[in-house]
Amino acid sequence: MGPGSCPVERILAPRAVLQDVVPWLSVADIRLARLVCKEWAGELATAVHSVRLPAGVWQTCIQAQQRQLDYLQGTYQSCRHVNLAADSQQAVDEQTLLLAVTALKQLRSLNCITVTNLGPYISCWTVTVQGLGLLSSRLRSLCLSDVKLPGPQGLDALEQLTNIKQLVISSSYRNKLQQQHVAAIASMQQLQQLSLSFRVVNGTLLEPLALDCLAQLSNLRELEVMYTGMSELSTGVCFAAEELLSGCTALSSLVLSRVPVFSFRGLRKLLQLQQLSVTQLACFTDDQVRCVM
Repeated sequence: MGPGSCPVERILAPRAVLQDVVPWLSVADIRLARLVCKEWAGELATAVHSVRLPAGVWQTCIQAQQRQLDYLQGTYQSCRHVNLAADSQQAVDEQTLLLAVTALKQLRSLNCITVTNLGPYISCWTVTVQGLGLLSSRLRSLCLSDVKLPGPQGLDALEQLTNIKQLVISSSYRNKLQQQHVAAIASMQQLQQLSLSFRVVNGTLLEPLALDCLAQLSNLRELEVMYTGMSELSTGVCFAAEELLSGCTALSSLVLSRVPVFSFRGLRKLLQLQQLSVTQLACFTDDQVRCVM
């Protein structure tokens, strides 16, 4: 070896680190990563449980769509989770989504879908949910992350996803959570886990948006409801019933953040409740304190 030279030792990322990075990569990026070495090629082919599809592969048609979908279904048979990354400014092309869903049906382990950054157009939501309905027999978890909530009827199509056990809806935008949205969620009687996070509601201090219909979810085990908007507007949403969620008799974990609650008396009927976290902007009343003691 010449002066100043040193042996080069190949350093590979640990498997755990590799798996943490994979969900952030597109199918095309994973394909390139598999070319690094034999170890990566094997690990990324057999141990990848989560992949990310950019908008061009499932939302808007691109020339390379079919090639990427063929590669996806031919390589990642052990994939359990797919993240559909949307372009909120674009409509969802029904034919493009159908091709993507057809490919996803070949992933026999798939049971969880995440849709991120979906736009507020009802047509986008309807086409997307109806497309995912083709996977309804296997789909157990649906996460709608950082989405722009649609109009009042935008969530009605969720009722066709009859096998969903876990539903996550998170919106950090100014699109309003509406009463019909809550009613559509409450109609999903099979839900066992629900996380609902929103910034703006279609309610006021005098006519707040009531969330009490969520008490219809009798199979619910875990519930998280978070208001993330301006403190001054938090009174536009509430649990108004005298008996809070008394119908959710299977509930074991309840997290309420910045959502006004009229009364905690219903908690006494939740015999399975093991975890309770309540954050309110207003001070707790004496009656509320007695109910949780």
